[in-house]
Amino acid sequence: MTFKLGESKRSKPYLFADLAELIIAVRYDNNDELSQAKLTHLSKEMAEDLDEEDFTPDISLENCWSLLDYRQTVFGEFYPFKIEKNRLIWKSKTRSEKQSLYLFLLVCSRLRSFDNKNGIHQNAAKAFTIICREALQTLAGEFAKVRIFDANSEDRQTYYGTNLKEAMIKLAKEMGAKSIDETEIEKLHHAGDYGLDLIAVHHFNDGAAGSYNIVGQCGAQEEGWLDKTLEAHPVKFKGLFTLLNEPDNLMFIPLSYRNESGEWVATHNVSGCLLIDRQRILQLLD
Repeated sequence: MTFKLGESKRSKPYLFADLAELIIAVRYDNNDELSQAKLTHLSKEMAEDLDEEDFTPDISLENCWSLLDYRQTVFGEFYPFKIEKNRLIWKSKTRSEKQSLYLFLLVCSRLRSFDNKNGIHQNAAKAFTIICREALQTLAGEFAKVRIFDANSEDRQTYYGTNLKEAMIKLAKEMGAKSIDETEIEKLHHAGDYGLDLIAVHHFNDGAAGSYNIVGQCGAQEEGWLDKTLEAHPVKFKGLFTLLNEPDNLMFIPLSYRNESGEWVATHNVSGCLLIDRQRILQLLD
């Protein structure tokens, strides 16, 4: 599997920090450790970011290292690296299951750097969705039914059906819809998933209408997920079926979308959804 550095994204510390970790993870240029000087040297070999007009190299490197130090603290047993004398190094020679999970999410955060031989990108995205399903199960509770609605998922083949029109009617009934507009649903294309990746439903089974529902979208992408935060928003259902209460809208990403203080990089980018990033996924799976 070939790894290419590509654009460094030095102007975005959370992405630059991912690259620093990946350089060690894949042993790029035979690096088993990474100093600030080495990262600076490698950065000069990378393509220039398109959004680096206000980029300052020294500040970018300092922010990256501060973010790595933050990750070392908050990820705890999941974090496979440590900072020692301004070097990023492996914490130990072997990887625990928790550290391996962190590394997989790290890879999913920068799939563009890996070649797509044998559908590696698609397989990684599929595996990421399965991981998100397990995290959602924890969040929704043991009595909730959590399924994958993605068009190519096993749940679509064995439960909802591969025809989107039929799947949406079944989904509406499962979510406790008060009314279903089958005429509008019939206008949908037969293929696809209507922007839904994950569904969680908690039925009360007490004879009254209404259930607790969660809808989710998974984005195993470096930056493309920013355009997907509202793809599963419940407002999309209003023209197809009526619910007594709106579902919660979640966005799952493998990235750690944080600054060195633990805050979102840009809060306005995640309005309208509950963002479940790397830190929250691992917390749910711990």
